[in-house]
Order: sequence, then C-alpha cells, then structure tokens
Amino acid sequence: MRSYTLHLFFYLLIVAHSAMGQRKEFEGTIEFSTKEVAKDTLAGTGAYTSTFGTSYTTYLKKGSYKQVLEHGTLEWIMYDKYANRYCFKAHDRDTIYFLDCSKETGRSAIGRIDAQATILGYKCRAIEMKDEEGTQTVFYSPKLRMSKKYFTRHKCMSFDLMSEYCNAPYLKIIAETGSSTIITEAKKVTRKKLDDNIFALPDLPYKQLN
Repeated sequence: MRSYTLHLFFYLLIVAHSAMGQRKEFEGTIEFSTKEVAKDTLAGTGAYTSTFGTSYTTYLKKGSYKQVLEHGTLEWIMYDKYANRYCFKAHDRDTIYFLDCSKETGRSAIGRIDAQATILGYKCRAIEMKDEEGTQTVFYSPKLRMSKKYFTRHKCMSFDLMSEYCNAPYLKIIAETGSSTIITEAKKVTRKKLDDNIFALPDLPYKQLN
C-alpha cells in the first residue's frame, strides 16, 4: 500500500511539473503606439506613419492576426491563414489588396542578440533582422507564447523566420532605415477569448500585389 501511494505521489508530481512547464498560448489583444524620427532634419518624416498610423491594436488567436490601425491611410491588416495571404484595406478603397505569403519579400538575415528590455512588466529577449531596407531589432517575451507552427508558410516579410526565433508575438520593434528610425512599442496587453468573426474578411473584391 505504501509503495502504491509513493508511486501515485511521484506520478502526480511529474504531471504537475509538466503542466507548469507548458505555458498557455497567448490569445487576446496587444495595443501599440508608433513614432517615426527622421535621421536628416531637412528630409522631414512621416512616410511610414502616414500609411500605417501612429497606433494600432493587434488581435491574435491560433495563427490568425489582425491589426486595426488608427490615424493612417490603412484601415486594417490581416493574415488569412487559410489562403496564406497578407491582406490589407485602405479607408478610401473598397478593395482588399493582398500579398501571397508563400513568396519571399526581401528575405532577412536573422539572429539573436544580447539586447534586453522590460515592457509592461514582461522581461524581453531580442533578435535582429537585416535586409536591404535596413535593420529591425525585435523584442519579445517568452511568457506570451505563440506557436511558430502556425506561420511556417508565412514567408512574406520573413514572418516565418521571426516566429521560428521568437515563438511569441513582438512587444517592441526598432526599425532603422536609411532615412528614419521607427519605434513601435506595446502599451497594453490583454489576455481574453476572441470571437472568430474578428478574423472574417468582408465580401469585397481582391487584388494581388505580388
């Protein structure tokens, strides 16, 4: 009887330890703000933020993501995981434009770096992504798990590579281009269940751009 009790105790201990080690996958929203700083004061700035705005909310659920943008030309951006398309719509257009995510667009060289940050209480690690347009430093927290398996086909903008390294959504990106520095940082993280209808595309014409 004592032997059985000990075996049961150790079994429950192993199960509990395994459950603690499995972090629940993140589902919910992340609110971001974006600022753009020109490197040449004579050149002016705003090319990026005039299109993508100065703030947006990202909705994340099991390989689907949608960004609802504010104060820019674009209304929203969404990844259609079923068709493997990066879709977006402008405020003044009744057309959904999309990129085929099976096609590479400026493949990035990528690697982990020593930079660290604490964002909204989350201790973040960092990776660096380089392509012909510039360098991006991406900060992420392992506590906000987002499985890389969802994005293995998302080669557009090297999203598959970023997911492979991070296995989590980004909380901050510092993008250095030849003309400006663009800083995007999370201002609020909310875990909550999301309705699948959030990721339903409207019944509009499509136009492929690549």
